[in-house]
Amino acid sequence: MLKRLLAAEKRTVLRSLVAGLFSHYAAVAALIALLWLLRPFVWAVLYGVPYQPNVGPVDPSSSEGTLLQVIGLLSWLPGGFAAAHWSPHRSLRCLLPILSYLACLTLLAVVAGEVPPMSPARTAWYWLSAPMGAFLGALLHQATAARQRATSALTPGEA
Repeated sequence: MLKRLLAAEKRTVLRSLVAGLFSHYAAVAALIALLWLLRPFVWAVLYGVPYQPNVGPVDPSSSEGTLLQVIGLLSWLPGGFAAAHWSPHRSLRCLLPILSYLACLTLLAVVAGEVPPMSPARTAWYWLSAPMGAFLGALLHQATAARQRATSALTPGEA
């Protein structure tokens, strides 16, 4: 049953989108949990004082805000990788559903007024980190697949 589910002919745009989003949100959960587990220890090593949590939201212009933006970028790497793996053509066209999803989220954030005031460079990073992470994840998948094809072409007896 699982072998039929994972078969190559079952690769669709919908499965690509679902796999990409699931991978992204699983990575967000894992990275945020890791951040919250390690933050008090890193804080104590860097600053020599016990960790004091922020009261209210994190300032996007602070180093902690930058760390959360880096987590946002890193969480889209597995999302782009999974979307490229499950796409029917295994090309970058698999990113179109994910990019349209991100465009809808961006539009909702602008309409709702959820855009934090930041410098132009941080604003560009804020808006481009998710598409850039998904694109880099898809490129990573293509490079990995090309390496596997090259390796399997060199050793035809194994398969």
